[in-house]
Amino acid sequence: MLIIVAIALAGVAIMLFWNLKTRNKVFNDLKISYQGQDETYTDLKVDTTILNISDISFQVVSKTNDMVVLATAEPLYDEAGKEIGSEYKVELDKYTTVCFKASDCAYLTLE
Repeated sequence: MLIIVAIALAGVAIMLFWNLKTRNKVFNDLKISYQGQDETYTDLKVDTTILNISDISFQVVSKTNDMVVLATAEPLYDEAGKEIGSEYKVELDKYTTVCFKASDCAYLTLE
């Protein structure tokens, strides 16, 4: 009986460790590809970093270990041409697209 309890506790400990490890991933760079040009931004700071893509200025409004939220005064669109507002969330290890008008898109990822 004691061995079964020890095995169960060890299993719970392993699951907790794995969950914490995956949650604590931290990005190093914001990479942006736009019209064949690649730009890498490091050391992003909230409210002070301005990114210029397609003559549109972006500001970092929020930053966590695995996500950055960018905002602009200009409307943004998804690939289908639907307006998505002026804030855009970029998540760790996810390839995302933001468009400024039809066929004028930038590709963003956190690595």
